[in-house]
Amino acid sequence: MGRSHLYVVILDAVTYDLMACTCPHHVHRTAYCKHMTVVETATDDGTLDAFP
Repeated sequence: MGRSHLYVVILDAVTYDLMACTCPHHVHRTAYCKHMTVVETATDDGTLDAFP
């Protein structure tokens, strides 16, 4: 079975721009990661209400 991981994607509270993710890919490479992509897509299409 695969492992479960929990990562936090941090958004700027004013601009809603993605700022960071706690996953190793972003932390060690400062790269835009798949978790940030998913959160960005979900907030853009209304699936996720980041700041209710």
